[in-house]
Amino acid sequence: MIKKHKPFIAAILIFMIMSILSFFILYGVINDKVAAAKEKIHYFTEAQVSQLDRVLSSYIQTAETLKLLIVDSNGNINDFDRVAHQLYNDDNTFRSIQLAPQGDVQYVYPLEGNEGAFGNIFEDPERATEAKKARDTGETTLAGPFELYQSGKGIVVRQPIYLEENGENNFWGFAIVVLNVPEIFDSVHLDSFENMGYEYQLWRIDPDNNKKQIILKSDHELLDDTINLSFEVPGNTWTLSVSPINGWVRSSDLMPVIILAICLSLLIPLLVYTLLKINEQRRRMIDISNRDYLTTLYNGRKMNFVLNDLIARQTSFIFVYLDVDKFKVVNDTYGHLAGDVLLKEIALRIMRYLSREDYAFRVGGDEFVIIIKNNSSTKKTLQIIAEQITEKINLDGFEYYPEVSMGYAVYPNDGKSLEEVIKCADSRMYEIKKHKNI
Repeated sequence: MIKKHKPFIAAILIFMIMSILSFFILYGVINDKVAAAKEKIHYFTEAQVSQLDRVLSSYIQTAETLKLLIVDSNGNINDFDRVAHQLYNDDNTFRSIQLAPQGDVQYVYPLEGNEGAFGNIFEDPERATEAKKARDTGETTLAGPFELYQSGKGIVVRQPIYLEENGENNFWGFAIVVLNVPEIFDSVHLDSFENMGYEYQLWRIDPDNNKKQIILKSDHELLDDTINLSFEVPGNTWTLSVSPINGWVRSSDLMPVIILAICLSLLIPLLVYTLLKINEQRRRMIDISNRDYLTTLYNGRKMNFVLNDLIARQTSFIFVYLDVDKFKVVNDTYGHLAGDVLLKEIALRIMRYLSREDYAFRVGGDEFVIIIKNNSSTKKTLQIIAEQITEKINLDGFEYYPEVSMGYAVYPNDGKSLEEVIKCADSRMYEIKKHKNI
């Protein structure tokens, strides 16, 4: 059954292999395209991060300048509004510039719109954590964004100020710069990502609750698979995450590969199936040409091929000539159909005895040839064959006991060539017929 469906099974297996192979090829193509797309946007993201870092540094420098002025004046605040006005320079990114001695905001410029900025930072639960960190470490912090007291959102730069007294550094307070969000990012042009077909998020981890805090983002949510570029800001780490609006790979880019994979997955199994069927048909035709139409045993043409092959390989075998005695009498008495039945039954009985390595041929009207390999008991073998063949046969309602005459030759004992082997077996068979007076 399996052999019968071998071409179909082979085609199915090849289709499965091709499908799996196509999957891995497509997977590799997708990965390559994703990697190329990520590499391309990664360079642009790095450039944006560098620009963002420069912008933040320039505003952090404002707080540094205030710090230097306070240190130079030994903690005295002289003409704050004038100095703050010069630093402010009508830049709409600034929301306010402040001074907070001991953490208490007492000086604010401009005052208009920032009246709610006054008060002790350390007493504000939303700002105290980062303010204390700046005070205790002496490091500048970039905090927020926060909801500002008046309105809007802002990022707060806190520059701790220390004054040296008696060889010790004493905390004076903070120089504070509040920057408007999103105005601080205008010069960075993060919206360029959207123009290029990407979404973005600028975020940090809020130290107050250890949760993700969005600083700025595009209109839509990011994909799970993002490009993430983290960079240090004073007192924290910011991350710029980017992902394409329509995914890293467009389906239209994959369509040629998918079509090719489908075509190969179908055409190659179909081609293999067709070739196997053609080969199967060819072998079937060869087999038919080598068989006797009545008994389906091999014919004389096949016999010559097998014998020549065995002799060429010097393989020992028994060559048996078998002739049905009085076959003409059967035809004349019971008819040719009965004769055909007799021949077919004899063929079946011969095949019933033989092993897979042996052969049986019908080489004439009532003549058969048997080739037996690897059998050391020649006479016993022939006796068993004769006994099976001569058992009763029913011929159109009549019981008939076939009779056969057999002659054999053993290669290479009885002959070194094909002609010698055949001649020896033929001679022995006719010797038996002679004794039977047939």
